[in-house]
Amino acid sequence: MYYLPDTNVLINYFAAQEPDRSLIISLITEDQLALSPLTIAELRPKNSDGEIKQLNELIANSKIFATDVEIGLQAGKHRQEFSNKIKKVYLIDCLIAATCKVNGLTLITNNLKDYPMKDIKILKPS
Repeated sequence: MYYLPDTNVLINYFAAQEPDRSLIISLITEDQLALSPLTIAELRPKNSDGEIKQLNELIANSKIFATDVEIGLQAGKHRQEFSNKIKKVYLIDCLIAATCKVNGLTLITNNLKDYPMKDIKILKPS
C-alpha cells in the first residue's frame, strides 16, 4: 500500500512539524511513500537550498505516480461533480485525488475540505 501526501503535509515535513514529519519518515522506512509530479511542482518554488536537497531525497525514496490520460479523465469527473457545489475544488486537487483513485493510493492531507471526494481513501495525520 502506498500513501501520497498532499503538499501541506510535505510542507510540514520540511518544517519538522509533527506528526507529519514522523509519518513521512515512517513511510520512507516502510517503502510506502508515493509522490505525484504535481505535488513536486507545487513544492519546488517554495524550497530553500536545504529543502531542495530534502526534496531530492524524498523523490529518490518514493514511488512516483505520473499523471496520464486515465488520471486526467478521472480528475475531470471529480471537477464536474463538484463544479456546482458550494465548495469548488481546484484542478490540482482533483488531479491528486484522481492519482489516488486510479492507483489505489491513500491520500494524506491536513486539508480535508479540499478533498470532498468519497471515492478515495484519506488519512489525516494531525
